[in-house]
Amino acid sequence: MKYSLVLVRAFFTTVTALLLVTVASGDCTPTGTQWKPDFTDGACGNMNPDSLIKVGYWTVTWPDGHTDDSLEPQGLGKCDWHSNCFGSYDGDQYCWPDFYQPVRTADGNFTIHVRKYTTLPRQLDCPVWPFSWRAVFCSIQSERNFTKSWTCSGGDDESDDGGGGNGGGQGGYAQTERLMSAMLSAAMNARVMRGCVHTRPPFSSTSVETDST
Repeated sequence: MKYSLVLVRAFFTTVTALLLVTVASGDCTPTGTQWKPDFTDGACGNMNPDSLIKVGYWTVTWPDGHTDDSLEPQGLGKCDWHSNCFGSYDGDQYCWPDFYQPVRTADGNFTIHVRKYTTLPRQLDCPVWPFSWRAVFCSIQSERNFTKSWTCSGGDDESDDGGGGNGGGQGGYAQTERLMSAMLSAAMNARVMRGCVHTRPPFSSTSVETDST
């Protein structure tokens, strides 16, 4: 019985290891780094509104070594001025675009979500009638995803021609075939060896096997 348990444990250990290798090799989650600081431009002054722009510069790298440094998310914004209750300049409201944290997926996508803004001026009543002041609010104008995608190479025998989806698919099929073959072989070996091991029948009154030779 001890040998049978050892064989069963060895079988499941082999299968688990193969599954872990397959899962790991199928993970195409990219990483991204900014290779230079964001570019920003635009400024309000002299009670004049102005447009704002922001551009990012990213390098994206995939587990198979492929890199792409052409990801440049960009968005527009606007700035405008406030007034006080006497109509005088009282500061600026800057509505810069929002750059969200990158979203990475295991199928090879790297996405940065950008939200663009514009300004929305309003005349609001002051505590003393009939005076009013100019207030400026930020208003969402549009949203956009900037994405880089790549299909990682699927195996050692695949070409490095950049990628095509067929290469990754063929590699996946080859890995699955190798895994199934290894599982079947291990199961057959475990079954054959188990048949050669003498085990004590349940509730048997004897515990010694006799040798007829």
